[in-house]
Amino acid sequence: MKAKLPIGLAPPKRYVIIEVKGDLDAYKLVGLATKAIQDLYGVLGACELRLALRYSKGKRAIVETTNRDLPKILTALAFGLFKSGLDAQLRIVGVHGTIKKCFKNI
Repeated sequence: MKAKLPIGLAPPKRYVIIEVKGDLDAYKLVGLATKAIQDLYGVLGACELRLALRYSKGKRAIVETTNRDLPKILTALAFGLFKSGLDAQLRIVGVHGTIKKCFKNI
């Protein structure tokens, strides 16, 4: 049987809709962001952060993170794009608390 966390201990999730314009697709950008997290925060800092790609289609993607990790994840996305040197732009379409609201905006 799987042990469950009490409701108050689980950090609230946030879903970020990102759009990439240029030479890069959203799936590759999340890959660059995971490398950028290790560059920015180190291995120990990276193991505390939560970054998961939930949906990707072409230039748009939905990324799952926690409320506390949201600023660090957005920084890592921008830094990963900057460090790649590719001619692309990152646009944050929205941040929502449920994935259902994200799909309404896509």
